[in-house]
Amino acid sequence: MHARIRVQCFLHTNIRTTPPLVVIVFVCVCVLLFFPLSNCMDFVFFLPFLPLPLFVPLVAFVVLFLLWVETRVVRILWANAATKKKKEAGEGGDCTNTHTHTQKERKRDRQTAMSADERFDTMLLAIAQQHDGIDSILDTFFSFLGRKTDFFTQPQKARESVQRALERHLVRAEERLQKKQTEEALRKQKDAASRVEVLEDEEEAASKAAAKAAAEAAKRKAEMEKAANAVANAKEDEDGMKPKGLPPTAGNGFDYEHYMFSQTLQEVEVRVPLPIANAKGRDLDIVLQQRHMRVGMKGKTPIVNGDLYAAVKAEECMWTIEDGSTVVITLTKMNQMEWWKTVIAGDAEIDLQKVVPENSKLDDLDSETRQTVEKMMYDQRQKAMGLPTSEEQQKRDMLAKFMAAHPEMDFSQAKIC
Repeated sequence: MHARIRVQCFLHTNIRTTPPLVVIVFVCVCVLLFFPLSNCMDFVFFLPFLPLPLFVPLVAFVVLFLLWVETRVVRILWANAATKKKKEAGEGGDCTNTHTHTQKERKRDRQTAMSADERFDTMLLAIAQQHDGIDSILDTFFSFLGRKTDFFTQPQKARESVQRALERHLVRAEERLQKKQTEEALRKQKDAASRVEVLEDEEEAASKAAAKAAAEAAKRKAEMEKAANAVANAKEDEDGMKPKGLPPTAGNGFDYEHYMFSQTLQEVEVRVPLPIANAKGRDLDIVLQQRHMRVGMKGKTPIVNGDLYAAVKAEECMWTIEDGSTVVITLTKMNQMEWWKTVIAGDAEIDLQKVVPENSKLDDLDSETRQTVEKMMYDQRQKAMGLPTSEEQQKRDMLAKFMAAHPEMDFSQAKIC
C-alpha cells in the first residue's frame, strides 16, 4: 500500500504530463514487433509464453498507464470538489461583499443607462439648434413619426406610448428636482448653523473684550485717582516747590481711564482701547480735526470726545487698528516746540517739570533746532519754578546795563515788557 502511494506521488509529480497516447503507442509497437498476430490468435494466449525480459516491461508499462489514469481521475475529482466548496462559500459569504457587489452592479447599470440616453446627444443637439423652441422640436419629431412610421395608425396606443414616456421623464425630473431641493435645504441648514455658531463666538468674544476693557479702564482710573491724591497731599521739596500735575509716564504722557498718550516734541500718540474684539474700520466712528477729536463705535456713545490741548495738523494725522482691539492715533503738533500737558482739554494735566526728552532725539536735531529746543525746555522749567525765562532774563540784564550807564535817570517806574 505504501509502495502504491509512493508510485502515485511519483506519477503525480513527474509523469502527470506524459500523454497517454505515447504509452499506448509504445506498448502496441512492442507487441507488433515481437508478436505479430498474423495467425489471428488472441493476444492474451501469448502472454504466458512471453520471455521474461519482454513480459516484465510490458506489465510495468500497463501498470504505469493504469496508475496515471487513476491519478488524472483523482485530480479531476479534487478540482470539482474544490470548485463546489468555493461556490458554496461564495453563496454563504459576507453580506458586505454581496452588498458592495450589488452597489457596483447598480452603478454600472446607471452608467450603462446614462450612456444609452446620451449616445444621441450630439445629433439631437444639432437638430435642436436648428429650431426655435421646444414646440418646434416636438412638431418635427412627431411629423417624422407620422411620415416615416406607422406610429399614428393606432391613435390610442400612440397616445398611451407618449403618455408613458412623458410620465417616466416627469418622474425623473421630479426626483432630480426634489434631490436638488433637499441638498439645497441641507446646505442652507448647515450654513445657518455655521452662522449661528460664528455669531455666538463673536458675541462671546465681544463680551469678553468689553469686560476686559472695562476692567482695565477701572484699573487706570484707580491709579490716576491715587496719583492725583498723592499730588494733592504732596509736601514742598527743598526749593519750596510742590508738584504741579500728575507724574508723566516714561513716554512723557499719562494713562487715563479711556485713553493713554505719549509724546515727543513733534507728535502725540493716543491709544484708545475698544470694547470689542476683531474691530474693523467700518465699525468705528473717528473724527480728527485741528482742534477736536472723537473716537468711538458707530451708533454708540463716543469713548473719547473733546477739544484738543493744542492745535494739530489735521491733514498729517492718522489712525490704525492694532490687534483688532485698540485704536492708535498719531497727532502731528502744529507747534513742535512745546510739550502737551494732556490730550483732551479739561483732563488732569501732567507735570511738565518732570518731562524727560529723549537724548537720542535731541542728538538727531541740527545745532540751531537743538538750541531752540533746549531754550524752550529751560524756559518751561523756569516758568514752572516761578523764575524768569531766558528772554525775560535777557531783558532784565539789558535794563541793568542801561541803568548802570545812566545813573542820573529815574528808573523807579520802569517796567519790562
